[in-house]
Amino acid sequence: MASSSKQLPTIKESICQQSASDRDDKDIDYLKQLVHINSNASTLNSDKANIDLSFSKWYLSNQILNESEERHTFVENLKKEFIRINSLVTEVNTISEEMHRQIVYSVILQIPVSYLKPSERSINNLCLPAVQVKRENSISQIWTAEKFECQFSHIKALYFKWVVSDNKPEFLTQELNRNNPFFDEQFNSFIGVANIYLKSLFYNSKFDYIVPIIDTKGEMCGSLHVVMDQTGLLPIEKLSQLQINTTTSSSKPEGINIDFDDANLPHNSNSDQCLEDEGIEDTSTLSNSQNNELIVKFSIQEARDLPKSTAEYVMCRYTFINPKLDQTVVSEKASDNDDEQKSCTFSFNHENEYRFPITDQFLSTCFESVISIEVWHQHNAKPQSIALTDNTQLDQNTSLVREITQQWKDVKRHIQFSVEIHELDSAGIWKPVPVNPQEEVSSGGIYALKQGQSKRVVVKLRLIPRSDPMPLVLHEIRSVEIGSISTRKMQAPHQLDSYQDEHLQCLRDKWLNFIEKRKIYLESQINALNQKTNKTSIDIHRESIILEELVRLVEEHHISMFPPASSGIPGSPACWIPPITIEMHRPIIFLDIDPLDKNKLNSIVGLQAALTEENKTPMFALPLIQNASDQAYAIAQWDPTIHELATMNQVTAHDTLIYLIVKITVIVSQPAHMELVLRKRIAINIQKPEYWWPEKTLKTLLGTKVYRGTSVVYEIVSQIPKNLHDIENRKQIDFRCLSNEYIEKYIQYGSNIDSNLLLDKLRQEVLLEENSEKEKIVRKSTSVPNIARQKRYS
Repeated sequence: MASSSKQLPTIKESICQQSASDRDDKDIDYLKQLVHINSNASTLNSDKANIDLSFSKWYLSNQILNESEERHTFVENLKKEFIRINSLVTEVNTISEEMHRQIVYSVILQIPVSYLKPSERSINNLCLPAVQVKRENSISQIWTAEKFECQFSHIKALYFKWVVSDNKPEFLTQELNRNNPFFDEQFNSFIGVANIYLKSLFYNSKFDYIVPIIDTKGEMCGSLHVVMDQTGLLPIEKLSQLQINTTTSSSKPEGINIDFDDANLPHNSNSDQCLEDEGIEDTSTLSNSQNNELIVKFSIQEARDLPKSTAEYVMCRYTFINPKLDQTVVSEKASDNDDEQKSCTFSFNHENEYRFPITDQFLSTCFESVISIEVWHQHNAKPQSIALTDNTQLDQNTSLVREITQQWKDVKRHIQFSVEIHELDSAGIWKPVPVNPQEEVSSGGIYALKQGQSKRVVVKLRLIPRSDPMPLVLHEIRSVEIGSISTRKMQAPHQLDSYQDEHLQCLRDKWLNFIEKRKIYLESQINALNQKTNKTSIDIHRESIILEELVRLVEEHHISMFPPASSGIPGSPACWIPPITIEMHRPIIFLDIDPLDKNKLNSIVGLQAALTEENKTPMFALPLIQNASDQAYAIAQWDPTIHELATMNQVTAHDTLIYLIVKITVIVSQPAHMELVLRKRIAINIQKPEYWWPEKTLKTLLGTKVYRGTSVVYEIVSQIPKNLHDIENRKQIDFRCLSNEYIEKYIQYGSNIDSNLLLDKLRQEVLLEENSEKEKIVRKSTSVPNIARQKRYS
């Protein structure tokens, strides 16, 4: 065994550092070989073919990936269930509209939580219909079909009582305050599942592991730090003496036995009862281990790298072997002084101790069992007011604007680009020059520069906190340029600023193109339905939905061209009062990321987004004095004489402004790797050096606030929102979810889950074997007489 252990590379170096995207065949084949090495080195005599066969059991999705009878049956059953649920959704939407609930229900496809648990997976629960519940100004909820049907029965009962009530508003208000079946005020949003395999109980080393959390798309969405340790008599020490399966001639002791399947376990017609009895009492204890007991300490330490959310807590739910030992654990409240970390990391410090009698049933149960920990965001939503509004008073256009605004909010982020200019003071210290804010100067203010001095340009980028949820990670500022000099009279009707609409126009053209494509698709569907002679009720319902969507597209087209002020939709007029020295208008940078292939993105974004009069004079790259790789901050040396313009070397007339452009290139890693080019227009005024009371000192003595820089807020938009161009996911076209292409996408998600679950199982196997080998080496070294004697004396 020691020789084979040399072939095992260190787990931390070769496995744990691999990214979640490395779930390909090379990773799995590599870990198979490691497992096979250990299998040959142990008492097992399985060949590679048998091991591969046991691995194939993990790929349930393979049964329906290709055309087969299983695939046909699966798709047909899925469509029938979808249509059944959709008929109920249509009815509940009618009730919701009649009772003025302003809640919309729609049918979607979803991979259920059970498919992420190895002990509950089957081909029948790979993909199932679910119901999405949307309420204005609330986080969308997803209900399982079972929960929806239960709530639907309550909604119908409430509806029948409401119809016959004398005072409908008062009756409904009282009933909804008591119990609201239309919407869960307190709810949890699912994150993913972390699986811990109980083979670690058969080893004499502590199992300390960062378990990946896998979501319903087969992607890693975080990790869970779990520690499991056992004390008492170790099962591994007795396993070789126990006949787990008396029907076979050769017992199979624990090792790294991957192909230990159900055929090798004791045949018990009441297997469920066997699981329920574990850990409580069992009279079938083996003869030489009646008094043996296993004590397991299981703890959840921390959840890391979770998706950002408004939830204040994270909840873990799991069952430890015995269904009666069901546990629900809520995280500690994150500290308020770290908003960014708060939404990604949650501490639990949860520990439980479990005691189990060591029996043949316990051994067979644990050998291939797994603890599946469900991880949820726990939302403490405040119930909305139950005030009722007549449908005739609802402004449908306003509702559509709010819906579109929320969709854009998910794909954008705001950053503040600030510029300071530093000069040497009388003590030889670099200090920021004062900025004089002027109402008629739209670039934020006028920098008062001294004539004939070298200067420094200080640039800084800052993410606006709690602006929008899109991830945006900025790194070092790679370059700083300055130039494009223009002059304006103070009384000129149009002053210059940092606004440009080139990217806005590009974004709008792409949005309108998607609207046109959706319109063409919907018209083709209407034409196809009109050609049918015998329309079913489903066809009639689908036709009404499509007509409503065509009307909606007309309204959306108008909103895209003339977005309401302050709506947050790109291009909407600014109706805010910016702080002093911050520009009024927010330029847009459109990244145009393909969500399916982020590698298609241009390596440099924003280079062509030129400002007005940008190319009148050259731009000069400034030498960087300081720039940090971990923050978007840089200092550059600037000598105004490089521009070779008399304007920059003489005192400026009192009624004249000099405009320059500061252009920077910053490295971005999220939402995709790129170089981002941003511009800030600044206005300067060159004055004679002040040798007595500088203006800044006078303002300080008089109590007037001194400003030291100007800034502009950029709106970074990653892509067109998915719901504005993806027909398949639009709730108005529910039946599109029944297309073969859409179902194929979920089958692919299932395949990703298969690979990730198997990959993590193999990683845990190899980690256990490595730890076991290390423990053996330690025991062997301490068993040498003189070392053991020294240890006792010490």
